Amino acid sequence: MKKFLSLVLVLAMVCLVFAACGENKNVGGNSPVEIQTNSNKEEGKNTTKKPSYIGQDDTDPYTANVPNEIIDFYIEKIKEIEDDHKAELADIIENNPEYDISELKNLKYDLVFIDDNNTPELVVTDSRGWIMVYAYEGGKIVNALGEDERWPFGVGGNAGYEFIPKKNIVFNRSNEFAGMIRNYSFYELNGTVLGTKYTLSEVHFDDDKNDRTPDENDEFLEEPTAYYKGDNKIPEDEFNQLLTISGAEDLTGTKSQAEIVAKLSALVNLK
Repeated sequence: MKKFLSLVLVLAMVCLVFAACGENKNVGGNSPVEIQTNSNKEEGKNTTKKPSYIGQDDTDPYTANVPNEIIDFYIEKIKEIEDDHKAELADIIENNPEYDISELKNLKYDLVFIDDNNTPELVVTDSRGWIMVYAYEGGKIVNALGEDERWPFGVGGNAGYEFIPKKNIVFNRSNEFAGMIRNYSFYELNGTVLGTKYTLSEVHFDDDKNDRTPDENDEFLEEPTAYYKGDNKIPEDEFNQLLTISGAEDLTGTKSQAEIVAKLSALVNLK
């Protein structure tokens, strides 16, 4: 009788163990884990998250959800720019056989978001010291600086251009009269036109005539003597407020034709 009771107790213990295992069969196992939001938990919906490759960073044009049509337009535009550049170099070689073009053979490209319309702009730079910006609108790509226009840099204290992604702010610094006038120019994109918004200026000499033109006897002063927005004098605190910006990046090309085309093609393939 005792043996029978012992056997019953053992069988009961085994059943309890199996029941407990059955309740926790997915804990620590290989079964897929579902990530649920609070709202979907209440509705009891299956909310397993899938990997997302597009739209992870809406300030990066190479991961943002840019339509294939726009990407194709830019790939064609890059080819057109390269063909024009090669023709230009060939003309230089033909007419100036002694000209050193070793540093002029490759243009550099990048896509950027200047404004917040989620349509990227194409930036092109050349080692000769110029930049071009192309914008897309209504099924066409145009030079945002004006037809055949290029913006120079590398001279006059202009080290290049900067922008704040998706804030529609482009700016650069330049000097006049050997630094006696320091300019800070701000630009904005309206549709496909990148134009001047305003220019701030510091005067670094005693400008008795208030014409921002130094005489031959004027000397450079380290501390500014006057501040301007356009042609209007403004207080120092207003000047500093207008000049205060953050999150700026260089507006320049960093990729060869092959590199940017590969990047753009990869975007298409992810969709």
